Amino acid sequence: TLDRSSAASDVYKRQNNIISHSPSVKIVPANGSELQDQKTAEMYSSAWAHIKKRQSMMTKVIEFASDYIDIGEVAVKVYWDQTKGDLLGYAPELDEEGMPLVGLDGQQIASKTPVFSGDLVLERVFCFNLLRDPDSTSMDDSPYLIYRKMANLVDLRERYKGDEEKLKLITSSQNETYKIFDYSRARYTTSENQCMLKEFYYRPCHIYPNGYFYIATENGILEEGELPFGIFPIIYEGFDEIKTTPRHRSIIKQLRPYQIEINREASQQAMNSIVHGDDKVFTQPGAKISP
Repeated sequence: TLDRSSAASDVYKRQNNIISHSPSVKIVPANGSELQDQKTAEMYSSAWAHIKKRQSMMTKVIEFASDYIDIGEVAVKVYWDQTKGDLLGYAPELDEEGMPLVGLDGQQIASKTPVFSGDLVLERVFCFNLLRDPDSTSMDDSPYLIYRKMANLVDLRERYKGDEEKLKLITSSQNETYKIFDYSRARYTTSENQCMLKEFYYRPCHIYPNGYFYIATENGILEEGELPFGIFPIIYEGFDEIKTTPRHRSIIKQLRPYQIEINREASQQAMNSIVHGDDKVFTQPGAKISP
C-alpha cells in the first residue's frame, strides 16, 4: 500500500518520463536517394515546425501526458475553424438579394462581420465525455464516437445568428439546468447559461463512404454532413487495457467509488451531530475549554 505522497510521486515520474523525451514527429523521405522525396520531406518538416509553434504543442503534450496517466485515456479532436486565425477584414454588406452593397465611391460597404484566415484546432477531449458503440470490442473498431460537451448559449446564438430555425433549437433549451463540476471551487454548481452539445462522428464505411457527422442539442440537429476529406477527427489512445472492454484505465486504482465516499462522509457527519450535539462551541474571552 502506498501513501498519498508516494502515489503522487510515482504518477509524476511516469508523466515526466514521457515529457522528458519530447515526443514529436520527424518527417523523412520515403526514398532517401530521390531528390523529389527529400524536397517533399523538407517542405512537410517546415510546415510541421510552423504548426508546433502556432499550436504550442509542448503545452498540449504536457496536457495529453497528464490525461494519459491520470485518467488512463487521452483523446483529441482535430478540426479546422474558420473563426480562428488572423483577421483578414470584414465581410461586405449584402442587400435583400444577397448582392454586395456599393457606396457612392464605388467601393463595397463593409459589415460588422469579421473574416478570419481560419486555423487548425486541437481540442482536448476528456474521455469520460467520449462514448462508443456498446457492441464494439475496441475504440478503434467502434463505428462511431459521441463527444458530449457543454456550450455557452451566447456563443451558440452568435454563431447561428440569422438562422431562426437553429436559434429555436438553442433557445428552447435555455430553461434546462445542468450540474457542472467547478475545478476552482472543487464542487458541483448549477449552470443555466449552457446547453449540452452532442457530436456524432461516424467512421467511413459502406453506409457513409466519406464518414458522416451530426452536431445536435437535445432539441435537434444544428450541423450535419460528410467528414471533410473523409478524415475521422478524433484520435484516441489508452494507458492500461481492460479485458473484455474497449476502454482503458489509469495506473491510479480507485478503491472506493467517489459517490459512496461522499455518502459515507455525509452519514458520518450526521451521526456525529446526533451523538455529540452541535459542533459549534461558544466561549467568553479568556475562558478555557475543559475536555
